[in-house]
Amino acid sequence: MVILNALQLISSRRFTAMRVRLGLALLAVVLAGCAATTTIEPADNSDLSDRALVNGQMDRDASYASWRSYSLVLVDDQPVRRGFMSSPHDSSASLPEGPHRFVVEASFNTGFGSGGPWGAIVPLRATVKAGQTYRINGIVRDNLFVVWLEDVATGAKVSEESSAAYARNAVNRGMVPIVVPHR
Repeated sequence: MVILNALQLISSRRFTAMRVRLGLALLAVVLAGCAATTTIEPADNSDLSDRALVNGQMDRDASYASWRSYSLVLVDDQPVRRGFMSSPHDSSASLPEGPHRFVVEASFNTGFGSGGPWGAIVPLRATVKAGQTYRINGIVRDNLFVVWLEDVATGAKVSEESSAAYARNAVNRGMVPIVVPHR
């Protein structure tokens, strides 16, 4: 009897109308996710004569269990677009010369069974020069993740160090940066 009542409900007009409404709501959510937003496109390395290249990076030891990763999340309050199948540390941005504000997603792990990974969202300011390539680098110091921007060719720091407290699995659990625009 219960199965018969369920089959009658599924074939009823009321259930069909509900399925149509649910389908339209799902379509609206999918289309909203495709809406146009301003993003920083992945860097094109072909011509850097009038632009600077800034890259994320990942340092991994031989065990693959210990690593540090740095990824660009925002540049000047604009999200950095990544390729569909790319790793977060593969993030890069081609930027005009001058001062910029970055938001960096930094994460690390210290080995199997260490309780990690740990992560932090770190704001960073740096001035970049056209024709130069930079990478994000950093260290873990006490309970802070300290990051800076460095010149790839020389290894010299080109920004002040910036830091944020890290938390266990903070980045991997969907931590979202909240950016307050500076005037």
